Amino acid sequence: MGIPVYISRVPRVQDLPAVQHGCSVCRNVTPQRVQRRYVSSHVYLLPMVSSDTHHLYQCTVCGTVTDGPEPKGSPSKPFLHRFGCFVFVGLPVLGLIAYWAVDSAISKWQSQNRMAEEQAAAAEKARQEQAQREFMAIVNGAKTALDESKKKCFVPVNAALGSFPEALVDLKPKKPQNASALEGAGYVIVSKKGHIPIPDEKHFGKQACFLKLPKEVETAITVKMPDINVGYDATVAKAKQFTAEANAMTAPAVMVATEHVCPDKRNKCVGAAVWMSVPDKKILAVVRVEKPVEDGGRGKDTDALATLLRQETAKW
Repeated sequence: MGIPVYISRVPRVQDLPAVQHGCSVCRNVTPQRVQRRYVSSHVYLLPMVSSDTHHLYQCTVCGTVTDGPEPKGSPSKPFLHRFGCFVFVGLPVLGLIAYWAVDSAISKWQSQNRMAEEQAAAAEKARQEQAQREFMAIVNGAKTALDESKKKCFVPVNAALGSFPEALVDLKPKKPQNASALEGAGYVIVSKKGHIPIPDEKHFGKQACFLKLPKEVETAITVKMPDINVGYDATVAKAKQFTAEANAMTAPAVMVATEHVCPDKRNKCVGAAVWMSVPDKKILAVVRVEKPVEDGGRGKDTDALATLLRQETAKW
């Protein structure tokens, strides 16, 4: 069922100022009363337009009423009787059009702004993901460099160790021809069970082919992000520095290995240190020491053997 529309037509009379006009009956030019008569059309009691407009002239002498033209300078019809349709229909329509245009513009701006924000967020996410990939490549590269450098470093060292003809403790003592050439010799562990702690003496250098991955780099590899107390830049700088150190690591020209047997067949603790030229696998010096068993070959005995080795090599 449709919505009913109520339309009405209302006759209107508007008195206008009197004008001098000739009467067609009495032939006098006299002041005449003028009325404007028209019909206003209404929709739901709201005036829209007017029609059927005509003007009546009444002679003030004989009273004759005749039709005539609209007097010059006469007032207009009431505003709503002339422009009601524009006021009650046109303006709302224009308002709706303006509202739609403004709303569309705002929606478009919001959509563009939202799209720009989404693009910015996507770009930032891509940047962070790329930075994360680069970060992990750097820290993982440090570990890879360490592993590869160790392998390269140990190739000649293991070859030299494999050339020993017998157990180190069975080698005969040998003084070096040039003791200064043995200073800082790379320390090599032949056996974890039989090695002696590195003696604190100049002819015993740092452990050969050994680098320890920095804690902050190791943490970053494990958790896949930098330590919050260290930060991204510091971790990257540390990883790059370590990678350079690992790549520069090479086998020592001279290595020294220690070994002990405690107790031996004579119920003594015997320790030996052997210096060898890595490139040509030539034994350069051998130091052999022994002592009574005090700690079943454990820490006290191995520490004492290290002290004896230090004392012997210090004599060179």
